[in-house]
Amino acid sequence: AGLNNRALIAKQSSTYRGHASTHASVMSSPAPTFPSRAFVQGFDGAPAKDYECVVHELEALGVPVEVLETEAFKAHALPSLSRRHLVVGDFEWTRSALAQLGVPMPTPPDYPECLTHLLHRKIWQSTLKEVHDLLETREGGPPIFIKPSAETKA
Repeated sequence: AGLNNRALIAKQSSTYRGHASTHASVMSSPAPTFPSRAFVQGFDGAPAKDYECVVHELEALGVPVEVLETEAFKAHALPSLSRRHLVVGDFEWTRSALAQLGVPMPTPPDYPECLTHLLHRKIWQSTLKEVHDLLETREGGPPIFIKPSAETKA
């Protein structure tokens, strides 16, 4: 069951926190298959534990997957890396792959606008003082995770 380039209409019903929704998507023109190949960070010849499910899904879609040891990746550039390839690995892998492609690292917060509905959380830029003041004045609510905005976290 590989990917194909036919036009399609897809409907998906999902439930998130008790709310059912239906999404419809229409692709009107064929697009190149992405990814055409994947490079995945591995250890001792196997994908890193965090990436096993990604490898499983890619293989189910017929995408060729190459698992590379971190040392091999550091020593050599990824073979024939292109923008149609997917790189799955830690922060260092991402930076190296983007550098090899000549793509600058995005400025945080770097979540694509079209995917923000999938985050299921509010993301905003603030100062440490503003967050401190918010925590001092609010009662309850979900936890707040903060990280530096000037540099992407490794």
